[in-house]
Amino acid sequence: VARQAYKYLPANDLTLAGFWPRMSRTVSVQTSPPGADVYFGDYSATDSPWEYAGRSPIERLRVPRGLLRWKFAKQGFPAIERAIGGIYRDASAPIAVTLDAEGSAPAGMVRVPGGGAPYALVLPGFEHIEPVPLEDYWIDKYEVANKQYKEFVDRGGYQKQEYWKEKFVRDGRTLTWQEAVAQFRDAAGRPGPATWELGDYPRGQDDYPVSGISWYEAAAYAQFAGKSLPTIFHWNKAAAPGTASAIVPLSNFAGQGPARRLRLLLHVEQ
Repeated sequence: VARQAYKYLPANDLTLAGFWPRMSRTVSVQTSPPGADVYFGDYSATDSPWEYAGRSPIERLRVPRGLLRWKFAKQGFPAIERAIGGIYRDASAPIAVTLDAEGSAPAGMVRVPGGGAPYALVLPGFEHIEPVPLEDYWIDKYEVANKQYKEFVDRGGYQKQEYWKEKFVRDGRTLTWQEAVAQFRDAAGRPGPATWELGDYPRGQDDYPVSGISWYEAAAYAQFAGKSLPTIFHWNKAAAPGTASAIVPLSNFAGQGPARRLRLLLHVEQ
């Protein structure tokens, strides 16, 4: 509405000029490689059409304040979407995005830019933890689904000690692998998530996020999948809990429990 009004106001009118900094900000957009078509939209307006911003690099683009959806598309590169904005982002820093050539990115994962600079946790209670340098890294675009975790169960994941790399500690006592794994049972006493029964998940929930597993089981599954669990630094950088008020209402939760996996905007650039 402000942009529409700007077309009709006299050039020397100061009324709108005083409001621009309160409702918008000016950003520059860079992509590697350059020449990507750039789009943006309100984060919560998922059904609204994208607004075309131009082709990168873009200097001095005026956008609304707050968390925005961004899309970057270039021929030969899969289009990527990001959530960029929020109260913690340095307004003077350019929006910089790396596009990966078709087939070069790990399947089902998205790049999170680290940049090598020290990254500090913006979490209450964690202020005492020293920042750590983060390089670019990959994180799953979706949660692990029941059908994916069942492959781990069916292929003997609970019987193969090589997947279980972490030391088991309970009530201050270190457990043996056999003692620990014996406690990871479903409702019928078979190896598997506590919310499963007879080695299987509820019918019709193939694409629901797996639940009822411990951190130890999650770490073992990650080994099985050839990956690793993110550290608190990696997860905080990707999930940006500081913008939870915008993210949670659109998350994969149906009010009474998890919902079928949706497309996620895992990385919020801060």
